[in-house]
Amino acid sequence: MKKKTYLILSAMKEELDGLCVHLPLVSKNEGKFSYSFFENDSIRVYAMQSGIGKVAMAMTMSSFLATHEVDEVINVGVAGSISSKLKKMQIFVGERCCYHDVDVTEFGYSIGQMCSMPLYYECDSELVKKALVIDSKRIVSGLIISGDSFVSKNKINQSWFKNFDNPIACDMESAAVGQVCHTLNIPFLIIRSISDDTSEEGNKAIYDGNLEEACKIAGEVVAKLIQ
Repeated sequence: MKKKTYLILSAMKEELDGLCVHLPLVSKNEGKFSYSFFENDSIRVYAMQSGIGKVAMAMTMSSFLATHEVDEVINVGVAGSISSKLKKMQIFVGERCCYHDVDVTEFGYSIGQMCSMPLYYECDSELVKKALVIDSKRIVSGLIISGDSFVSKNKINQSWFKNFDNPIACDMESAAVGQVCHTLNIPFLIIRSISDDTSEEGNKAIYDGNLEEACKIAGEVVAKLIQ
């Protein structure tokens, strides 16, 4: 039987370390690639740190996928809540993602929509279903929006809630994962542990304080999902 092969991507070392707590990954070097690896009778896992932001994520993914065949991509890490529906240290599973900082409306596109791309990148529905049953009390699913900014209280743009369909979380990479996987026709999933509430004063300090534990929570969900 063919093993299912996953590419798991995290922007930061802390997020990848959170997965390593729950999965016995070993470090490997292959040419220009450094990654963590796990394999058993049924799955093969490549886990990589991309760097922070949309460009870093897209570059890392595209380079690796050009030379490696994978069945599914999972982007794991932390994110901020922009909705009362999503509390700190809960788990977010993306149903879809989009950019909040793209504007080519002069060419007839919707705000947030990249040229020749859909507005929303849809996560794989089967992966979403599998993730939701892992911890139904703590997991919330919905739309995550991405841009190259760490969002704090004075950076929340109220137009997001008018322009997009009920966004509840924000980060700096998910939509880039969505665009690459959409282009390459690879199923993908976004899993985030909520490190902070962006509407709170001083959420950067809250983010720093919760980061390590939030990364472990998200990593545990991914480990259970793929095994």
